[in-house]
Amino acid sequence: MNFNKRPKIQSEKELYYDRIPMNGSKKLIIYRKVKSEFEYYYSEEGCHKFDNGESEKLFHNAFSRELKKYDGILYRVYDLKTPLSEQWPKIMEANEIMKQMTYKKSTNPKFPDYCVDITTTGLTKPTVLKHLMIHSAWFKEIPNRNDVYDFEYDFVENASHGPITWCEPYEGYVHMVDIDSMYPSIYGADENFYFPKRFTNKFHEFDVVPENFQFGIYNNIKVEFPEGMHKIAKIALTHHNGYYTHYELKLAKMLNAKIIKKDDNKLIGAIIYPDGDLLSHRFFANYLTHLKAIKTLPRFKQARPIAKEMMSSLWGIMCEKKKDSCLYNGLNEKAYGRKTLDFHYKDWGVEDATELDINWKLDKESGEFVISSIWKRSRQYTGPFPRIKPFILTFARCKMIKLALGFDEDDIIRIHTDSFWLKKQYGIHIPKNDGNDIGKLQYEGYHHVTLKSLNNFTRNAQQPCQ
Repeated sequence: MNFNKRPKIQSEKELYYDRIPMNGSKKLIIYRKVKSEFEYYYSEEGCHKFDNGESEKLFHNAFSRELKKYDGILYRVYDLKTPLSEQWPKIMEANEIMKQMTYKKSTNPKFPDYCVDITTTGLTKPTVLKHLMIHSAWFKEIPNRNDVYDFEYDFVENASHGPITWCEPYEGYVHMVDIDSMYPSIYGADENFYFPKRFTNKFHEFDVVPENFQFGIYNNIKVEFPEGMHKIAKIALTHHNGYYTHYELKLAKMLNAKIIKKDDNKLIGAIIYPDGDLLSHRFFANYLTHLKAIKTLPRFKQARPIAKEMMSSLWGIMCEKKKDSCLYNGLNEKAYGRKTLDFHYKDWGVEDATELDINWKLDKESGEFVISSIWKRSRQYTGPFPRIKPFILTFARCKMIKLALGFDEDDIIRIHTDSFWLKKQYGIHIPKNDGNDIGKLQYEGYHHVTLKSLNNFTRNAQQPCQ
C-alpha cells in the first residue's frame, strides 16, 4: 500500500542547524517558577524581578534571531530552596567546567571553535541541539526527518506507552535502587536499540498474528500471559488500546505469552520500518562522551546538573510536539456553565472528540462540574526525530521488566520510571554517582517509608542491618 499521495502533517520547514542564534556571550539571567509566579535574578544589578511568565515566553523562542538585541539570556533552574543569588555563581562555575570539557577545535574555517556555553545558547533546547549538531554530522544529512504522515501519527502516539509507574501501600524498610541515566544509556550505548529515521511507505495488514515481528508498530493486538507470570510483566505489557512496538511483542513471546488479535473482525495493521534503520549509539555516542564524564566523575560534581539535564532531555527534544491551541479559556460565556452531557464536539469545528482536550472544574455555586478550558490537540511535531518516541519508551519498559523478573514480585514495593523500592537488597552495592558508567543498577540507600500512593510517601534514611 502506497501512501505517497496522502497528506503529510506539515512541520517547521527551517532546518535546526540554521536556526541556532549567533548571540555571542551574554549576561546570564537565571530564573525559576515558584507556584504561579516566575522569579528572575539579574546578577549585575543584584536584584530579583517577578512576573507571570511573560519574560519566559519571550525567551523560550530560543531560535529567534531577535534575541540578538537583548543584553541577557535566560537559563531555568529547578532548585526552589536555594536563593537564586547563591545559585548564580555556582552555575557560572559549572559553565566553565562544561566549556573546558566540551571544547572542540573547528576544522572548518567557516565556523569558530565550539564548546557548550550556556551564556551563548541559554535555554536547554538550543544548547542540546547545537551540541548534537556539532557532534553528529548525520543530523544535517537526513531530509524530511520530522515529516509524519497523518495516519502514521496515530501509530507513533498510541504506541508511546510511558514509563512504568506502579506501587502498593506499604510501611516499613526498603532498599532503593535505580538505573543511572537510563534513557541516555539506551540511546548512547546500547547496541540493541534502533529507531527509524523516516517513513518508508511500508504499511501492512495481517489476517493472523505474524510469526515474526519485524521492526515497527502493530495495532489490534492483545497479549495474554500464562498463569503465574510475574505481575510486573503483566502490568507493563498489557496495553488496552492494542498498540505495541516489536520490542514489546518479542519480549512477550520470550515470556511464553499468547499474542492474539484484539478484535477478530479487524485486520492487524502494522507500520514496518527497515530493521536496523538507525543504530542509535553510533550517532549519539559522540554527543554523550564528555557529558557522561561530567555526570559521573566526582571532580566535576559542580557541573553535574547541567550535564544530566542535557543528557536526559535529548530524546524529549527529538520528539517534541507542537503546542495545542486553546479554543476556550473559561471567559467565553458560550461554553461556561455547560455540563458534561450538554457538550458536543462539533460546536468547535472538529470531526472527532478525540481531537479535543477538555478540562473541567467544580463550580462552587452549583456544585456541578463545568468546562474550564478546551484545547485542540496538535498532530504536528517540532522535534527533529519524533519516531524515536515509541521505541525509546518501550525499549526502556522492556529493560525495566527484565530487571523486575530478577526480583520476587512480593519484594517490589514501588517502580517509578527507572527506580525500584525493594524489601531485599539483592546484592546491589554500586553507589550512585561514584565514577561508575551510566546505565547500571545503582544503590541509593536504605529507608523507612510510609507509602500511600505513587507520589504520596514519607521516608527516613536508615543504616541497613549488617
